[in-house]
Amino acid sequence: ILHLDLGGGVALKAIGLLDTRLPGGQPGFSLLAIVTVEGFKSIPLGFGFFLSGVGGLIGIHRTILQDPLLAGVRNHTLDHILFAEDPVRNAPALIATVGAVFPPSKGRHLLCLMIQATFGKPALLHINLAVGVEFHGGFHVSKFFVMGQIKSLLPDKDRDLIRLHMDVAGVIDFEQKTAAFDAALFDSRLARTFTISGQMALRARSGASRSRNSSSASRITVRRSHPPL
Repeated sequence: ILHLDLGGGVALKAIGLLDTRLPGGQPGFSLLAIVTVEGFKSIPLGFGFFLSGVGGLIGIHRTILQDPLLAGVRNHTLDHILFAEDPVRNAPALIATVGAVFPPSKGRHLLCLMIQATFGKPALLHINLAVGVEFHGGFHVSKFFVMGQIKSLLPDKDRDLIRLHMDVAGVIDFEQKTAAFDAALFDSRLARTFTISGQMALRARSGASRSRNSSSASRITVRRSHPPL
């Protein structure tokens, strides 16, 4: 775990996991590394968006597991993967989370791009986004995955009459011919009185007979907090 302040508010963060044995005790190694840079002067991207952080993930003999990743939209797992805050202090939880989502797997490799962005000036939305692929057997793409977080505090963090926090994650598995996407709205409220929560799930499968099955479900709940937060 590495956290370096480079001056001017710019921070370099790095997370690395190295296993000197592959699953089953096979000789070899597996490596996972996540590197991010954030806090630099925002760069206009157009349409009101500004780039405020960049990063990447690389895995050698590492895979991505769908179930732990999708569970992450409900238990803050993505907080430990996407531009983690204070990684040194949170090292035990961070290492456990990253190791569970990206475990060792011989012959599988990961490559992922991460960006941190805002929308509006002053910022109305804060966005963390990661898009990646898993390779198996050379350059054959076996999985595509996406992770994202959207946060909004309006009009500002000290007067958050509107607070929204949504996490999303999804995996398309080309070998299993499946697709799964989950989203969760949590830690959200309106006028410091009404709490908002919700979940969405989508599952799809394409069989060898070219038949396709899909299902989806969603739920949003609004309730009044008493006493007001």
